[in-house]
Parts: sequence; structure tokens; C-alpha cells
Amino acid sequence: EDFLFVVVKNRDTDVMELENLLTGVLEEIVRDRKLPGVAAGVVNCGDGEEGAFASTGERAPGQKWGPDTMFQVHSVTKLVTQFAAMRLVEDGRLSLSDEVRVHLGEHWSSENLRVYRGKKIEGEPVYERVKREITVLHLMTHTSGLSYACPWGTPVDEMYQSSYAKAAAMSERETPQQLENRLSKLPLCGQPGEFFNYSASTDILGRILEGICKTTLDRVLDELVIAPLDMQNTFFAPNGMDSSSIARIYERSPVGDLEDITDFELARDAKPIGGKGLVSTVADLMKFSAAFMTGKSAKGVELLSKESIDLVKTDHVGIIQDRICSESSAFGRFKFGLGVAIEPLGFGPGFAGKGSFFWIGFGGNFVSFDPQTGIGIVFAMQVYTDIRWDDCLYSRQKIAEAVYKHHANSKERGHSGQPHRPPIKTSAQETRET
Repeated sequence: EDFLFVVVKNRDTDVMELENLLTGVLEEIVRDRKLPGVAAGVVNCGDGEEGAFASTGERAPGQKWGPDTMFQVHSVTKLVTQFAAMRLVEDGRLSLSDEVRVHLGEHWSSENLRVYRGKKIEGEPVYERVKREITVLHLMTHTSGLSYACPWGTPVDEMYQSSYAKAAAMSERETPQQLENRLSKLPLCGQPGEFFNYSASTDILGRILEGICKTTLDRVLDELVIAPLDMQNTFFAPNGMDSSSIARIYERSPVGDLEDITDFELARDAKPIGGKGLVSTVADLMKFSAAFMTGKSAKGVELLSKESIDLVKTDHVGIIQDRICSESSAFGRFKFGLGVAIEPLGFGPGFAGKGSFFWIGFGGNFVSFDPQTGIGIVFAMQVYTDIRWDDCLYSRQKIAEAVYKHHANSKERGHSGQPHRPPIKTSAQETRET
């Protein structure tokens, strides 16, 4: 068997040093950001050394985070959907140039869509025609013109918020198809391909995957990503999921207090959609991080070619500080590939990690990938803050600086400093072997 964590008496001192370093950084994050608890994992597709895991604080009262602690990954779901889409592209069943209308119907035709352009003096909205068809590439780069139900202050965002609120108030939750049809009736915030706007585009992409594979999205992702990577604790959270089996979810109030909203969140009757909803663990996401850098599973089965991975991490949008439909300050400094944000500067001396790519979730978690060094980082927390993702981006900066500094020091000492890729054993397996 090929595992990441094997409980032995003499673990590699380099890995133990990294875990101690991570623990110190996480303690600083919890203290500075006033968080209940966090966890992180570092994986490298390098020289076969062990992976590193650390945590601090609690995932629930009296319970610590472990590598197999389940938590809601929120928008990190988008990464899994994008990975599945790229597999279909390689198989020739999907093309980035495909028009959305070809897969989902003429209600997505440019002739039936409109772009919001403001209001007349008397308050009547002004629209303009859509110049080009929305493509799969537009969906995967968030340049489709769609928006989200985020409070970014534009009239289109307000229309989305109202639409989502009405859908949430329905006695029966809408299906993915109903969601798709509803979004097609809302105006675009900009011309497709001309503006970046973080949006529900991945939900529409998920509908396209369902049509191609002729099954529901949960089964699509399981077949193309989750099962091949042996991500045994990754799935769409069922309605009424037992809250004792998952990390507690908190919401931060305007004055900074934390309110436990776990039961409310898990009571939602969510349907599998491309942009959110998965539950996972640090262990499973470390497997996923490795696969997104190497294109291979822990058993060496190729899932994505190097060419596809290069395409994912290639800048398809450019610096979009002045090309954002909504006022989302979190995105302004990054470049964008296929469903991923690209780090343009790196971390600390030597600009380590420049060109690495990542994505974040609303609960503050993130997964990052650096094919150049082989370093992947997974961070888990469950605190809803606001759309600036301050806690998450602060944590990403602190952890990345520490990990890359350790990596450089290890190389200077003659160690590879590279924990390797295969999956983490669960705490139950560790207990038996100890």
C-alpha cells in the first residue's frame, strides 16, 4: 500500500520540523484572527518523503482537527468540477470553444441574453445586445458575464441577490436545471470575454458535464475525480447530515463575534451543483492537490496530461484590476487561468511560489498548487467572514511564506524537504498501526 502518513518511531526529522513550523504558524493565525481552530497539510510530488499535517484549536468543542476531519469546502468544489471538465476535454467530449447554447439550449443563445448598461432618468433599465456567444472557456475563466448573489453593490448583483433569495424561499429547493434556467433569465454584467466577474459560471459548467455524461453531477465527479483519487471522505453533503461528524461552521458578526451556524447550514436541502456543496478532508484534498500538479493518482494512473495542466495554469485573462464588473477587492492583484487564481508575485525573498495557482472557499479554506516546486498546500477553517476573504488570504500568505522558507532551508542543508504525494491514513488506521 502507498500511504502518506505511516506511524513509525523515527519519522523524518525534516518533516517533523515542517510540522512544528506549521503548528507555530497556525497558532499565530488562530490568535491573530480570533479563530476557533484550523488545520493545514503540505504535500510535495518529489522524493518520496512523508507529508506534513498540523492543526491547532478545535474543530468542535473538545475535538481537535485531524487529517480525516470532514468540513465543507464551499467554492473549492469548483476546482473538482474544473478538473472533471478538463478530463472530458482530453477525451474529446468537450471543447473550450464549445458554445453553452449547444449543450444547454437556445435560452443561452446571445439572441436571448442581454447586458445591463444602466438606467434611464425615469429609472427604467437599459440593456444592450450580447455581441458573442458564451463559451466553455468563458465559464472556466469567469468571463461569461454572469454574476453571483454577492453584495458587491452593482445593480446586476442586486438582481442576483433578489433572485437567489426568492429561490431560497421556495418550499422545495430548486434542481440544478431550475437554477440554470433561472440564471439564463438574468442580465449579464458585461460582454462575454471582456470582463472578469466571479460568478455562478461553474454551476452552469456542472450542468454541461451532466448533459455530456448523462447523469447527475455527484456521479460525474465521483467517476472522473473522486473515485480515481481514492478521496473516500469527499462527497456532496446530504440534507440533514449529522453535525457531529463535521467541523463546526461559524459566522463572524460585524463586531467580530463567532456564531455557530452548523445545524442551520446542514439543514439546507442542497442539490449537487458545480460551484459548491462538497464535503472533504485535508487528507483527501492533499491527494487532489498532488493530482492537479502531476496529473496522476497515487497509484500512477494518468488523469490529466502535462499539456492540460499547463493550460489550466496559463493566464487566460491578464491583470484584471480595471476589468472587474463587481467591486471584489480580493481578486484585483491576481491573474486567472482555467478556474484558478494565479499568484503573480510569489512569497518572500526569491519570489518563491510565483506562478503557483489556487482557489478559496467561503469558509476560509484554500488549496494551492505549485508544479514548479511540487509543493501543494491545503488549509482548512470554517468561519464565514465577508467577500474580501481577509482571514483566508492572510492565512495563505503566512503559511506559504513559512513553507517556502522551510523548503529553501532544507535544500541548503542537503535535504529535499519534499513530502510526497500519496494519501494520508485516517486516525483509526494510525491508531491500529501504532
